[in-house]
Amino acid sequence: MRILFASWHFYLDQSNGASISTRELLRALAARGWETSTFCGPIVDNPNVSSVEKVLAARKIAPLASASNYKKTAFSTVSFRDEKIKSIAFCPVDRSQVPSSDVGRAFLSTLDAVLKRVRPDVVATYGGYWLGDQILERCKRCGAKTIVLLQNFAYHDAGYFQQADIVVVPSQYAADVYRKRLDLKTVVAPPPIDWNAVAPERDLLSCKRRTEADLPASSGSANEKSADGLLFVNPSLNKGVPLFARIVKELWIQRPDIPVLVVEGSSNVDSLRDYRSILADVKSVNYMRNTTRPWDYYRQAKITLVPSYFDESFGRVAAESLIAGVPVVASNRGALPETLADAAILLDIPKEYGPESKDIPPSKVAKPWIDAIVKLWDDEAFYEDARKRGLERAETWKLERVVDVYERLFKGN
Repeated sequence: MRILFASWHFYLDQSNGASISTRELLRALAARGWETSTFCGPIVDNPNVSSVEKVLAARKIAPLASASNYKKTAFSTVSFRDEKIKSIAFCPVDRSQVPSSDVGRAFLSTLDAVLKRVRPDVVATYGGYWLGDQILERCKRCGAKTIVLLQNFAYHDAGYFQQADIVVVPSQYAADVYRKRLDLKTVVAPPPIDWNAVAPERDLLSCKRRTEADLPASSGSANEKSADGLLFVNPSLNKGVPLFARIVKELWIQRPDIPVLVVEGSSNVDSLRDYRSILADVKSVNYMRNTTRPWDYYRQAKITLVPSYFDESFGRVAAESLIAGVPVVASNRGALPETLADAAILLDIPKEYGPESKDIPPSKVAKPWIDAIVKLWDDEAFYEDARKRGLERAETWKLERVVDVYERLFKGN
């Protein structure tokens, strides 16, 4: 079987949950003997990694670039191999988030050539814009089964899905949202997660926490004093950075012994500058750049904080934390209650704090979060019980089991 992933978004973007899930799916299928390829545009979410070339350099992947043009639209194609995955990135001079008509036509013309050469049985995609339905139409025309991997709630046009054979969503919550919004029929399958990247060589069924001597060497990209601290990934408004700022401030006052590690995602650590006034005298916060090895930060976490302000479609960081044996304190928004079930502490956030809210909540809003963190930090029996429930829940996302679901969908049995 041959599968092609085609999208205007670059599939090796480590700051984007959809791209991470797509890569893990392709890697798992390649391990099962599928011929795997990608044809992608240049878009990445991470503001510190502004180009395809920088993404590849960070992964030590050697590309081969070739200049070309289509009706006077200049672009280059960057060919490379990511393990067993053969890939081509389309890189125009104008790398706008939404492509112009000229750039888009050049992209689609190149896609046609890729489809003719690869002859995929299955094409997976995501990303709307005006290119989205054009990608699906061309893939359908070449005889491929068309799959839309729908990882967020950004889609509002039912017309985009007309050429899709299957639409996959990561949770029943997401399925219900799209059924109500677009009367869209979807299939629920959790995103693939590479357990070796999240928690390498760990006895995941054991509740014994490794000592510092047992931990692998750090990448050196974070302050080592942050070991066994409170972890927060992707400091964005969506992820609840205003509430996080209040929690950190209160913890610094009440429990300065609890260190905090902030890891950038689609938002970098500079986003915390908006909260200088409240964090000015806080000395407990350490920072880490985005990394292709999640274990670099999960190894330093005792508790993961997920105070999401928006409706999560799944909650990848929360799931990865449970796999790594790290208890989670999270909001109850979106699919998080479904994803985490009884394996995490779920807390309410007042309705007035939404994805666009920049105001820092008062101390009373942060109090339940502080109480939960301190309880996990101080009560060893409570902590070990939370770890055990998390590890048991993590069995739901065993990679082989998840990939079985996708393979049945793609093969039609």
